Amino acid sequence: MNDLLIEKTKTFFQNTFQNTPEKIVLSPGRINIIGEHIDYNDGFVLPAAIDKIICFAFSKNNTKKSKIIAIDLNEEFEVDLTKPISLSKVIWTNYILGVIKQLQENGFSFDGFNCVFSSDIPVGSGLSSSAALECGTIFGIKELFNLSIPKVDIALMGQKAEHWVGINCGIMDQFSSVMGLENKVIKIDCKNFRI
Repeated sequence: MNDLLIEKTKTFFQNTFQNTPEKIVLSPGRINIIGEHIDYNDGFVLPAAIDKIICFAFSKNNTKKSKIIAIDLNEEFEVDLTKPISLSKVIWTNYILGVIKQLQENGFSFDGFNCVFSSDIPVGSGLSSSAALECGTIFGIKELFNLSIPKVDIALMGQKAEHWVGINCGIMDQFSSVMGLENKVIKIDCKNFRI
């Protein structure tokens, strides 16, 4: 199933931008076995990354603007990286704007890029599609521009982006997306971010 999603995303990118993507990123959703509503109270949770993913295709575009396309929504937007980032009326774009804002505020420098993404995570299903979107975007920018960002910081910036959007989430969703391993659950101490 993931192979079809990857091929669909790559083909869409190639047809849209007339070049091959430089980076393909897969960002998983998550399930939670123990600890629902515990992460934002600094407790212990036991989530697992799942095989439902968002597939991203990235390439540099040698400008100061980034163009992002949500294949499944048939929607796109452009962000000027030289201007202040502000909330949009189009909800899904705010998760990406939020992580770009977090990267900039944390001193990371990067140029414009093109990105398309597609997903088989059902939106609104409680499988953390927003965390997968945030963390996959950060990871893709990190890989594309050779930025040094530890996994824990990817998760924390994803969480702060979600807070900026207006959702007061804990850290479980982002940690699951970034730290998840195939066929394993992870125990997270949400007070000190230990796994």
